[in-house]
Amino acid sequence: MRRIISGKGCDHEMKIKKMVDVLQKYDDGDITEKEALEELKDAESFDFYAATLELYQKGVKLEKGDSPKISKLFKDLYQEDFSLLIHELEKDHPIKRLILEHEKFEKLLDKLDTINREIKEKSTTEDVMKVSTIAMALKHLNEHFLKEEETIFRLWYEKRGMADLHLLEDEHKDISKSHKRLLEKSRDKNEEWEEEDWINLSEMIEEIIGKIHFHVFHEGDIFYPIVVDEFDHQEFEEIKKKMDDIEKQNSSRSLSEYIRDLNLSAQ
Repeated sequence: MRRIISGKGCDHEMKIKKMVDVLQKYDDGDITEKEALEELKDAESFDFYAATLELYQKGVKLEKGDSPKISKLFKDLYQEDFSLLIHELEKDHPIKRLILEHEKFEKLLDKLDTINREIKEKSTTEDVMKVSTIAMALKHLNEHFLKEEETIFRLWYEKRGMADLHLLEDEHKDISKSHKRLLEKSRDKNEEWEEEDWINLSEMIEEIIGKIHFHVFHEGDIFYPIVVDEFDHQEFEEIKKKMDDIEKQNSSRSLSEYIRDLNLSAQ
């Protein structure tokens, strides 16, 4: 398995700039996936993350309702190594727990996407009630973000002393804003809605689906495996205790209960 964390220095910065150029050309359609993979074949995964950060800072935006195009490149390059890393984690490992939460969120998003297609065909009050229920379930994003920021992110800053987490932190804030808008809209008296209201609801659904998928790629596919490679057993034990404390403070219905009530378990 290749080493996930790479070093610093002038050569490293030049390597990142080259990767940014390759990723930008691929994202713009100027080179093929095969050409991009050939250019990136010797790149470390953390460099890929750093290059993604650079693209983000340059203003590369997410297409609504889709994960970024460059996610496929990353998976083709590193998925085998990272899948092995994650697969070997014990069931109660903090990263395993966070990945499971991602999977539950994505189940909710799949249902939300189905409802959105129904809304576009024929809008009903029942659809809005389902959206409202899912928006309530997605309030668990706040606890999920808190666990990451107060444990993994905090320790990352202490160990590496770098601002490598701007992308993830900004995404947390952005997703929270989108979720708040969706939650508020789904609570409106939709019997009085005009066509524009239904269009707005549909756009809000597409927006939050896109943003969360984008975030899951950056966090679940790139950052989590890097963290597994970087932190030791004792550090993860401390993270686990802090996560347990945060979860104990939440008295709301669990994500699993929402998924069960929405009949999503078998999907």
